[in-house]
This record gives sequence, C-alpha cells and structure tokens, in this order.
Amino acid sequence: MIEGYFKADYSTPAPYVEGYVEIPRLGVAGAVQFYMDTGADFTTLHLIDRRDLGIALNQLSPQRFLVSGIGGPIQYAKEPASVRFFDRAAAAWRYFALMLVSTSSTDAGAL
Repeated sequence: MIEGYFKADYSTPAPYVEGYVEIPRLGVAGAVQFYMDTGADFTTLHLIDRRDLGIALNQLSPQRFLVSGIGGPIQYAKEPASVRFFDRAAAAWRYFALMLVSTSSTDAGAL
C-alpha cells in the first residue's frame, strides 16, 4: 500500500504522496510531492517542481495542449516519464510509466 500524508499548512488539509519522477528525454530525476486529486485527468508536474528538477521552459516538449480550469485556460506540455512510489507494507517500489504534463508557462499564478 502506498501511504500518503496531509499537508497541514493549508486551510483545508490537502492529501499528498511522495514520489520519485524520472524524465529520460531530459535526463532528470528527483523526488516530488504529488497532490492526490482523484478527479484529475493528468499526472501533473507543477511549475515549482519543474524548477526544482532543473527543467527550463525551453526544454519542454513542443507538443502542447490547452487545459481550462478555475483560473482559466493554460498550455501544458507532455513528457514521457516514470513515477515510482514506495510501498512500505511490501517493502517494494511501485513503478508507473505515464505521460507527465507540466505547465508551459513561466507564470507562477498559472498554477
């Protein structure tokens, strides 16, 4: 079982799980705290995580698509990636290959 936690520094505690992301095309990897949004259509790497991994805006795939949300529409880029989570009960990593998306904006307010 993959265990998460609640970040208590929000007015309403938000569920997160610690993962390890690898983006082979960019040669980057690192730990990321994923927000658990059960209604999400995509696994998203947010702007701050992209910056922490050292991924510059111009490194993102030119393949873009538009997503509309509460804050309005924003462009995202797609990157083939893998994400793994540690299953403490099984003492094993759980590995998922997926299409990771990241905002193709430099505007922190776009998150």
